[in-house]
Parts: sequence; C-alpha cells; structure tokens
Amino acid sequence: MRKIIKIIKRVYYFIVKRVYVNEKIILYKIDKLIKQESEASVKPVCLENLQDILSFQDIKYVSIFEQFLKIGDKGYYAYIKDKCVHRSWAKFNEQIVYPHWTAPLQLKKEELYIHYCETASEVRGKNIYPHVLSTIIENNSNKIILISVNKKNISSIKGIEKVGFCKKAEINIQIILGFKLKRFKIIK
Repeated sequence: MRKIIKIIKRVYYFIVKRVYVNEKIILYKIDKLIKQESEASVKPVCLENLQDILSFQDIKYVSIFEQFLKIGDKGYYAYIKDKCVHRSWAKFNEQIVYPHWTAPLQLKKEELYIHYCETASEVRGKNIYPHVLSTIIENNSNKIILISVNKKNISSIKGIEKVGFCKKAEINIQIILGFKLKRFKIIK
C-alpha cells in the first residue's frame, strides 16, 4: 500500500511540476540598502557550524551545503539563543544560477546571486530574513546583488523590498505538456 501511495505522489508531482506550469518569477537587484536589524545574530557558514542547520532542517541539507562551500559559495546562518533559525546562500564567480528550474541565468563577474533562503516557521515575522539580506549586502558591497522570488511568495517579496531591492525583470514561465514558453520582461 505504501508503494502505491508513493507512486501516486510521484505521478502527481510530475504532473503538477512538469506537465503544466504557469508561474511568474521576479528578479530583483539591490538599489540602495535599507539596513535591517533583528534579535538574531548572523554568522557565516563554515565546516565547523555546517550541522547547525539541523535545528530546523533535514539532514540532507548538510551535504548540499557542504557542496556549496566546496564550489566557493558563501552561506549565512541566523541564530537566536544559539539555535540556527535561518539560512541564505550567495553564489559568485560567473556561475549559472536558476531563478526557476527552466530559466538559467549566467552571472557576470561583478554579480552575486542570493538563493536557498529559509527561516524556521516558529520565528517568521521577526525581521530575520531582511536582517540576513542586509548583512549579505553589506559584506558584498562591491557586487551587483540579485535575488529572485516567485510572485506568489508575498512574505519573501516584502522582506526583499524592505531591504532596498527593486524589480529588474519578470520571467513568465508556462509549460504545457512539456512545451516550455518563457517570456522575459525587463523592468529596469
């Protein structure tokens, strides 16, 4: 019975994520930093604190983040009372990044892309995400900083805009029976 349920979930996931998709991704660029603070302390991720993520995330993230560190990405954890409650990552070095799995973006030498951000559910709404974004921007002031978000993710949009990001482009993505249609609309 469990195998049947697992198969049904996989088929459903495939249909929902691959056969029909209609999404809008917003690509933001930092305009002018509006510094944010919170009760959390922000620390860079290193091999010594890599497993701190287990306070609110699954074990699989330890190996994912270890790979990020190996390719030169920078991670940021936020802590409240020595408990990790947030993670954000930054990509550099002319890598290809994915605002959406169908929309690769080649970073330029002077660009940084923030991704893989999440805050523990029990501390959302405490300005932790904007605080971490603010820290990343301050630590990389020599870079053009980009971040993307699904248009439906209102809380992330509020946090992103609160820090001083402005819309740079919108990417409309439609997939119907495996056929991909992408439209880019440059805003600035």
